[in-house]
Amino acid sequence: MIKKIISSLVVVFILSSNISCKKIQSETENETGNIVDSTVTESNNDNNTIAEKKSKTGFPDFSAIEAGQQRKEMFFSYLKPLLEKENAKILYDRRFVIRCYALCEKGSELDSKSNNRLKSIAQKYKINKDSFTTEDDYKELLLRVDAIPIQLALVQAANESAWGTSYFAKEGNNIFGQWCFKKGCGLVPRNRPEGETYEVAVYESIPESIAAYMNNLNTNRAYSYFRNLRYQFRQENKPVDPNKVALGLQKYSGIGMEYVDILRMMLKNNKNLL
Repeated sequence: MIKKIISSLVVVFILSSNISCKKIQSETENETGNIVDSTVTESNNDNNTIAEKKSKTGFPDFSAIEAGQQRKEMFFSYLKPLLEKENAKILYDRRFVIRCYALCEKGSELDSKSNNRLKSIAQKYKINKDSFTTEDDYKELLLRVDAIPIQLALVQAANESAWGTSYFAKEGNNIFGQWCFKKGCGLVPRNRPEGETYEVAVYESIPESIAAYMNNLNTNRAYSYFRNLRYQFRQENKPVDPNKVALGLQKYSGIGMEYVDILRMMLKNNKNLL
């Protein structure tokens, strides 16, 4: 049914657990591109997908699709492979970090090339260190270099972009409602309170918007509880529950816990589509 539609449109916890080689080895064996809850799966290679049809022409016009089930299916179908692709990049770096830590525990030193790559990854995740030699060094990094649960990202995107129909999504490729704070950096909201200086960020593409969103959740101190919750699942080698880690996103919106409740309701109501 979805293919026919697409073709026709042509479009916290305190971290009490210590990382160990045994724990890392277990995680590596499960690192098949997912966060144990299928965060990263093989992308759909069907040439009729809306993502492929529109990849060279820009963001699809979801407002042209009647609101309801059809628009939801189209939105998730378009966005999911893009989220999976960005998660795959993150997990690729995570596996490298895990290998480096395993060598460190054995007493082996990294060669200059590996050390430079590790420093580069750390800088991307806003950790500035010249070397990583202790368990705490690697724990701090592994808390951040990790995938975002796809189901949670999908409902956040749907909520923040009004299922891809918002002005900021269509004009700025901003599907997660992210702000920037330098004058001229984005689009000024019409109802921005007097005295506020933030703007809604503009991105060159949807993948760029996704990358910025994931890096934000993985680095911003406002979401440290989200990362702690996710890490706890990692340590216990359990599937990450998007309902539970959503609790760490209270600061994503000014409405706090109400925002978490909205995301959880969307997860429940759209379970069959996710």
